[in-house]
Amino acid sequence: MEGDGGETHTNTVTVSGVDDDGQSVGATASEDVAIENVDNPILASVTAEPTSIFEPSGLVTFTVVITNPSDADTVTIDTLKDNLAGDLNGRGSCMIPQTIDEMEQYECVYTAIITGDAGDPPIPNIVIASGKDSDNQLVNDTGVAYVSIIDVDSSIEVTTTADQTSLPEPGGTVAFTVKVKNTSLADSVIINSLIDSVYGNLAGKGNCVTGANLSPNTTYQCTFSGNFTGQPGASQTNSVRADVTDSDNKSFFQESNDVTVSIIDVPSAIEVTTTATPSSLPEPGGLVNFTVQVKNKSTADTITLLSLYNDVYGNLDGKGTCSGGGNIAPSSQYQCNFTSDVSGVQGQSKTSTVTANVQDDDGQSLNDSDSTTITIGARFIQKINLPILMKPGSVLLSIQNDNTGGNVVFTVIGIGISCTVPNNKTQFCGSFPPGTYNVKAQSPCGAATVQKVYGSGPQTTRIFCQ
Repeated sequence: MEGDGGETHTNTVTVSGVDDDGQSVGATASEDVAIENVDNPILASVTAEPTSIFEPSGLVTFTVVITNPSDADTVTIDTLKDNLAGDLNGRGSCMIPQTIDEMEQYECVYTAIITGDAGDPPIPNIVIASGKDSDNQLVNDTGVAYVSIIDVDSSIEVTTTADQTSLPEPGGTVAFTVKVKNTSLADSVIINSLIDSVYGNLAGKGNCVTGANLSPNTTYQCTFSGNFTGQPGASQTNSVRADVTDSDNKSFFQESNDVTVSIIDVPSAIEVTTTATPSSLPEPGGLVNFTVQVKNKSTADTITLLSLYNDVYGNLDGKGTCSGGGNIAPSSQYQCNFTSDVSGVQGQSKTSTVTANVQDDDGQSLNDSDSTTITIGARFIQKINLPILMKPGSVLLSIQNDNTGGNVVFTVIGIGISCTVPNNKTQFCGSFPPGTYNVKAQSPCGAATVQKVYGSGPQTTRIFCQ
C-alpha cells in the first residue's frame, strides 16, 4: 500500500461460496487505512577550496550540495543564502528554485572574497537552504565551511641617498634622504626608530621623526644634513636602520643600502708678487727696498714655504725679514722685505725675479714667480735758488660806489688820500705804502670810520648801503 501523507485507503474483502444445501452464501467487510506523513528532512553541506588563505584576503570557491534523502517526496528549494555573500541566487552556478527528486541532490558552485588578519579564528561560511516537500511541509538545513587566515610576514625596504657623493676638500655638509617603504601585502607598520650608522638617532634631525604609521605599499620619507670633512681620498660610508612593529605586533628591522661620500682634491695655487721702492733711481743708483708677497690662493690646503729665491740676489732666507719654512693658511699671505743696492748708468733697467717654492698639505709641490724692474735715470743735479730781496710795491687803491644813490667820499686818514666817486662808478683813489690805516667813507646812507689793512698791488674797496 502506498500513498501520500494524509490520504486514507479503504480495503474491502468479499467472500462468496455455496453451503452444503447448495445455497449460495457470501459476505463483505471493509477497513480504512490512513497514510501518515513521514518527516522529510534535507541535508545541506558546503565545502571550501582552499580552506586557508594568506592575509589579508583571498578568493575562495564554495561548493554547496543539497541532498533529498526521502524515497517518497520531492523537495523544492526556494531559499539559498550564506552569511558572507547573502542571497546565492544567481551567484556562480547557483539558481533557485530547484526541485530535487527522491534520493537525489542538487549541487552548485560560487566564489567569495574572504578577509581577515592572521591570528583571527577560522572564518565560518554558513549556508542555509530551505523549501517545501511535495506534502507542502517545510524543509531546511544548514551547512558550514571554515576558512583559516595564514600570516604573511611583513617587510619593509629602506633606502638612503645623498645629494652629493663627493665633496671638494676639506669637505662640508651633505643632505641625506631616507625612505622607508612598507612592502607588506597585508600589515601596516609603525616606525619605532631610525638610526644612522654615523650620525646616530635621526629623530629630530632635519624633518625626520618616528611614529609614522605606514599602510601596505606606502612610503615615509625624511631628510637630514650631516657634516663630513677630511683630506683628499678620505671617504665615509653610512647606512640607516629602521625598526618597526607591524599590525600583528611583530617587531623587526631592516638596514638600508650603504651611501659613500668621498673627499676630492682641490689643486692648490699660489701667487707671488714683488715690488721695489723706489722703482727708479738717478745715476749711478742706490739702495732699493724690495717687498715680496706669497699668497695662498687655496681655500682648503695649508702650504709650507720651502724657499724664496731671487735670480739677482740669490736665496732670500735670512735677508731682511725674509725666511723659509713657514706655513701659510688657506686664503692668507706671507710678506717680507729686504734691501739691496742697485747700480747702473742712465737708461739702464735692472730686473730681478723672485721665485717661491712651496708644498701643500697634500704633498704636492708648486711654485710661482714675479719680477720687478728699476730704471736708472739722469744724474741728480741739485739747484739752489737764492731769494732776491725786493722792496714791497705800493697800494693801488680804487673805490667802487655800488648804487648808494649819490656820491661817495672816501678818505685814507693821515696820508692825504681822498676821492669822490659818483653813484655806480669805480675810480682810482690813490697810491700809498702797504700797511694798516684808518679809513672813512661818507655816502647818502651815512658815514663810517674803520681800520683796514692794505697789501701791495691793485685792490678795490666797495662801498654800498645796507
